[in-house]
Amino acid sequence: VIEVEYDGETKTKLPSRFFVKFNLQKLSQFPMRLLMETSECCKCEALFFSHIQDKLPIRTPDCYFVDYNDFTGEFVLLSEVINFADNDRIRPLKHRIRDNISYEEQCLLIRGGALLNSKFWGNDNVINDGLPRFHQTHKRMWKLAQLLARWGGLEETMNKRLKGKVGVNDAFMTWEVPKELLGLEKVLIRDMPLIMASLCDESNNDMMAYGHNDVVADNIYIMSSQENEFALESLGFFDWQQACVNNVGQEWAWNFHFLEPCFLTQHENEFIEILLDEYSKNGISISRERFLHGYVLGTVQMFVWGGGGLQLLLSDLYRRGIFQKLAPNDPLCKQNKNTTNTDIDIDSTLLEKIVGAEMTRRTFTNCCKIMQRHDFVRKWKQWRQEMNLPDVFTTTVPTAGNASSKNKKNK
Repeated sequence: VIEVEYDGETKTKLPSRFFVKFNLQKLSQFPMRLLMETSECCKCEALFFSHIQDKLPIRTPDCYFVDYNDFTGEFVLLSEVINFADNDRIRPLKHRIRDNISYEEQCLLIRGGALLNSKFWGNDNVINDGLPRFHQTHKRMWKLAQLLARWGGLEETMNKRLKGKVGVNDAFMTWEVPKELLGLEKVLIRDMPLIMASLCDESNNDMMAYGHNDVVADNIYIMSSQENEFALESLGFFDWQQACVNNVGQEWAWNFHFLEPCFLTQHENEFIEILLDEYSKNGISISRERFLHGYVLGTVQMFVWGGGGLQLLLSDLYRRGIFQKLAPNDPLCKQNKNTTNTDIDIDSTLLEKIVGAEMTRRTFTNCCKIMQRHDFVRKWKQWRQEMNLPDVFTTTVPTAGNASSKNKKNK
């Protein structure tokens, strides 16, 4: 945030405070910049403010200037400041992991995201106006995810190991991978980009809409209201760096998978019903089955990305002696930056890693639960058949016991 003073004695109504957003510049921030570049975050946000903002059916901060260089990737945004300190006008900002979102707040987010989707659903003027589809913005990120999963260790995560070690902290590893996927890690990694691209192809045009694609607690603001605490008119979105045309099933799998797993398990059915009902109110009719097709297949991106990433995150915390004692929803996540814990000095860098571990625990756990609840394995089999790919599910995966017997026989 920057503050400015204007020349001259004449009073002006021009803003004196601006929110400035630009590319990460420090060498230490290179991994995050690489991730943002591979998913074209800056380009998506610039396109939003230049093509969509004026047509938006929901609040968002005013944009005073935005520019993006397609060759260098450099980006700058000058926009209105959201004054979260003014609690009389705006409710305090919540973090997607460090703070708990209420049922009522989550329902409001769903209604707002559904309204946005509905406004730009199948709208050729929007879809063909230079706005990319999700598979176009993320194809480089999927390459990175494949490398991370293959060399980072998706197989290790799926089997609840940490770099070959078993039982390091089973309480933290709350995920239960569908048993049919064990042994098929390399196939799943290879198929992931193809599955994700197919969700955005012409056969799914009826499911394509422009959306925010990151409708979570720390990307929204809610105006305080005496009359209706959760009125749709009070909701605003910001941080449009994931905004593009996408299969709505995949978008909402992403939006939901940051929630606390027990909370999502308890309310998922209601959340989907609210979403489909909002679409219907806005003239969009899609079946639950059609929605769930994109919803469950869309988890494959987060499954591959999170499964590989967990090994890197948890290994670093293990070396520091932290992971061994880390619990789901650990109070360490709620520490203030630069606060001293009784056992550990938590600086901002370490806090970010601890929160990242908790976030990825949630996302991977939710992916597994969604896959179990909505039969990912059957839909993946069906997808491979439609793509004329060989059957990989008839081969028996050797168990640890079978492998031991085989080794003894070979000896």
